[in-house]
Amino acid sequence: MRRVRGRDGFILIATLGVLALLASLAGGAALLTRGAHDGVRTASEVLRLDALVRAGIDLAAYQLLGLRLPPDRIAGEIRLDDGTVRIAASDETGRIDLNWSDPALLAAAARAAGLRSLPPAAFAAAAVAWRTRNEPPSGAGPPARVGDGPAAAPKREGFRTVDDLRWLPGLSADEIAGLSDLLTVHNPSGRVNVLAAPDAVLLALPGATPRMVEEAAALRRLPPAQAADQVARIFSGSSSFVTAKPGGAFRLRVEARRGPASMRAVTVVLIGSPPDEAPYFLTEWRD
Repeated sequence: MRRVRGRDGFILIATLGVLALLASLAGGAALLTRGAHDGVRTASEVLRLDALVRAGIDLAAYQLLGLRLPPDRIAGEIRLDDGTVRIAASDETGRIDLNWSDPALLAAAARAAGLRSLPPAAFAAAAVAWRTRNEPPSGAGPPARVGDGPAAAPKREGFRTVDDLRWLPGLSADEIAGLSDLLTVHNPSGRVNVLAAPDAVLLALPGATPRMVEEAAALRRLPPAQAADQVARIFSGSSSFVTAKPGGAFRLRVEARRGPASMRAVTVVLIGSPPDEAPYFLTEWRD
């Protein structure tokens, strides 16, 4: 066998090196192409799920604000395009408002959430101090008025979201999460709508009992006017804290699915808007 020497050997080695480099480049290009393909497929899936979520929000807005359906009557699970959307809604008047509810209700929420870092009265005092931090002294103008509707509540900077509780010293993230099921910043009447409140909120009302909560649940099957009369009777000892009047802000939980391994869930707060501005506003968005 002839040996490769000198110039011929150099050429052979150089040729083999070039071939190896080309093979490496070809392999890298294949990996990049596959990665780009996977990336496009992932981005496409995200866009499809986002479209399903948006469609679910639009449908809920139409049912709640256009058809004026109560939250418990809007669509549960529906088929849209090539996926499914599950929607759950609740009226924000069923929660205790951080900016407008009486301190006694704030203390009751702290008690129901089992706060350990702050006693209930201390939590209520800290929340009131925060929400009124930029208001003029009480003698400098007319007192703030809390009524039965948004028009009765003057403007207040206060809490923008429940997450603003992080500014209160001592509260942990877990405690804020526990309070978030009871509190809102979208109930300017300050009163809890008994016909929309979850059991945990009703039980937090001063003087409430499990029997009263059961009776309140039964009222939701009655006509609104009749149910309102019964609310006044059942919660006669807490009349200054409760109402039967619905509001205009709704919390939505929207879950979009495309197959068993592709899902996106968001929680938003939806409120009505003037017709010439937008169909609705979203004031909160949580993935």
